[in-house]
Amino acid sequence: MHRLMLLLSLVTASSSFAGMLTTSPIVGGTPTAVGDYPTVVAIDIGSGQNQGLCTGTLIAPEWVLTAAHCVLPSELKVSTQAAVTASIKVHFNTVRATSGTVMTAQDSMPDPGFNINNLGSHDTGLIHLTTAVTGIKPQALNFSAAAAPVGIAVTQVGFGVTSANGNAGVEYVVNQTSVACDSQIGTDANLLCYNQSNGKGKCNGDSGGPSFAMIKGKLVEIGITSFGDQSCAQFGADTRVDAEQAFITAHVPLTCATDADCTTAGTECFASACIIMPFTANGLGITCANNSDCDSGQCGTSGDASHCTQSCTTGTDNACPSGLDCLDEGNGTGTCWPSSSGGGCCDASGHGAATGLLGIGLVGIVLRRRRR
Repeated sequence: MHRLMLLLSLVTASSSFAGMLTTSPIVGGTPTAVGDYPTVVAIDIGSGQNQGLCTGTLIAPEWVLTAAHCVLPSELKVSTQAAVTASIKVHFNTVRATSGTVMTAQDSMPDPGFNINNLGSHDTGLIHLTTAVTGIKPQALNFSAAAAPVGIAVTQVGFGVTSANGNAGVEYVVNQTSVACDSQIGTDANLLCYNQSNGKGKCNGDSGGPSFAMIKGKLVEIGITSFGDQSCAQFGADTRVDAEQAFITAHVPLTCATDADCTTAGTECFASACIIMPFTANGLGITCANNSDCDSGQCGTSGDASHCTQSCTTGTDNACPSGLDCLDEGNGTGTCWPSSSGGGCCDASGHGAATGLLGIGLVGIVLRRRRR
């Protein structure tokens, strides 16, 4: 039987985060720079001997996604959820858990289906921030199980430690590939599992942090760090984001499964995120001069034409919203560009088919691709 360990890092009363920053977090990882993963946050939670460190992801202006056990009163040795909420400090715009912009919470909630004595599902928690975050585009989520199969390559980000006995508090990133889950750990329907015998993966303090994947040309969160073995050297397990769709969308207004989930006027659902409707102000396909003109943060140019666009994966179904084609830039990557028959605009290739859009230039691309 595997010895399981939740990956929340608890700090002793005689320690502080300042003293935790001496070694490199995430097993086998590399350091990030501020702005590499702007949606990833450090979560300082609890107090005294029960002070903890977790990682999370901004998924809406007022909402952070993390692990259920990070916001569970029994884990932090408090009696109420309100006490958990009052102790939360979320650190943005930083790669160190002692700095950055610090925000507090108005509410916190673990998935009610989570059972800390029976790990393997529902380890998902939400933090409702006191004020909305501005200047950071929330992270897109994956709600399609088929889009995140066993064997998918991921990028894992967190503020955790390098080993079971190491220190934590600095943001690191590592690449991994999911494997089939051992039946003693859980099922592939609920978890994304990883073999960490290669010296790479997550450990204490990474709980609640994201595993990202490129799906349809977009960096999306597919896993939430949950638990692993005692030494962080055998395996790690994420809660699948797609398995938590009902819990997340019941509380967070800007993640979606259908257009009906997008309650803001002028938005629609694409790749599990509510986006401004294409060919409307700031939406994909409109004429632009700068990245700031586009909700996607990408103003693409080809010849004399400039349109708001985003990256896509060529050869996949529904790679772009309606009225846009995924035009090939090579190596399987593409750019969403107005179809000749959609949105009242012609693409730069002159024929609207999803073939070469040569010479397209994206001005200061904001979309972050997987680090290698």
